[in-house]
Amino acid sequence: MFKKCVQKPYTVLVAVIVALVIGFVSVTRMSTDLLPNFTIPYMAVITTYPGASPEKVEREVTELLEGSLGTISGVVNVTTAERLFGEFHPRHRLYR
Repeated sequence: MFKKCVQKPYTVLVAVIVALVIGFVSVTRMSTDLLPNFTIPYMAVITTYPGASPEKVEREVTELLEGSLGTISGVVNVTTAERLFGEFHPRHRLYR
């Protein structure tokens, strides 16, 4: 096989050029998207209150956030476990 490549270098050169042209055409026609359009139906809220006890954070911050987040349209579930999580209905449009 290598003897034929050495005997007919133009055939190898043409094959390489064809491969390069096909690769170039493929790359130029390929669509890329660095920021694809998709939505994740969850949100997470992390709050900090330096120097406050957990009870104070729950009373003064978390309960107010739970009440506010519960009124947002499309929110199905709001849970709290050190962080506040909200779950949207899967068919709800987050961005309009």
